[in-house]
Amino acid sequence: ALTIRNKFKEIGIRKVLGATSTSIFQLLYKLFMSPILVAFVISVPLTIYVMNLWLGNFAYQISISFFHFLMAGLAIIFVTLVVVSYQSMKAASTNPVDTLRYE
Repeated sequence: ALTIRNKFKEIGIRKVLGATSTSIFQLLYKLFMSPILVAFVISVPLTIYVMNLWLGNFAYQISISFFHFLMAGLAIIFVTLVVVSYQSMKAASTNPVDTLRYE
């Protein structure tokens, strides 16, 4: 929300220059989803490896499957999409004159 709030002027300028709401949504989705997907790709294999080493030392051994991490990743992506959608709709629906008035 804070990042989108800081980008209100940029969004206003893009709207004045002819950007559609869809292009603004794509810009904000790309801004937020890229770090999440990179973090997911880096952290999941590392976490599975470390957890299997750690859990292998117990008497009752269990295995960690990729399914658990996939469900957690999908939940994080869903929450991110909902929040970014709401904030970007709010930013795209504002009048560009209001955001650029004091410049």
